[in-house]
Formats: sequence, C-alpha cells, structure tokens
Amino acid sequence: MPFSTGEILNAVGRVGNWVGGNVTVSKDVVVFEMNAVNAKLQSGDKTLMFPTAMMSDVQMGKMFGLANTVDSRFLESPLRFRCWGKTNHQLLDVLRNVAGGTDQP
Repeated sequence: MPFSTGEILNAVGRVGNWVGGNVTVSKDVVVFEMNAVNAKLQSGDKTLMFPTAMMSDVQMGKMFGLANTVDSRFLESPLRFRCWGKTNHQLLDVLRNVAGGTDQP
C-alpha cells in the first residue's frame, strides 16, 4: 500500500485528537474517517490511513484524566483514539490483535 509518511504525520499534527468519526481496522491497515461535523472544521484530507504493522505501544489511556482512550505510537508519534463507553476496550483488543510489535501490559 503506497503512503507518504510525511503526509500522515502532518495530518496527525494538524488535526490532533480527532473525536468524531469511524475507525476501521484490518490486519493490513487502520483507517480513520472523520464524521461530517468534524470534516467541516478541517481542511485537506479527511481520512487517515496507515499500515497496521506500523503501530506500536497500543494501550489504554486517559484524556484529561477522565475519558478512556486507546493510545498508540505511529512512527514515534503519539496517536490517540477515543470511543464511546466500552468501545474503547473493543478497539484496544482489535488493535492489539492485528498490530505488529505492540506492547501489552
């Protein structure tokens, strides 16, 4: 799958912590697509897609000390997903099962 490392890191840095959209995970790729509300607030590409094997250190985290998140590293940069309720745990399990080289506590 062709991709530009610079474009991915730029998208992560520009948008930061996306809170609205859909995450799709396969054994080969992770895709995040913004929902319509967040897409209106952003410019440029509304989709983040990268090889699953390039994620590492997938673990449960906290945002503002309150909300559960699924935190990881992508090319040494932090990448955070936040889902509703127990969906964080489901995403964590899926990512740990498919991402290469993840650290599990």
